[in-house]
Amino acid sequence: MNVYTAPDYREQGIAMRMVEMLIEEARRRGITEISLDATAV
Repeated sequence: MNVYTAPDYREQGIAMRMVEMLIEEARRRGITEISLDATAV
């Protein structure tokens, strides 16, 4: 899955919060390993 942040909403911590929420959910589900790949703009 690809996720993008629109230019007007970058640098506001939106993507970081989304990742934090996904990690929290993974922990709740007992997932012990996840990975994240990122590219430059």
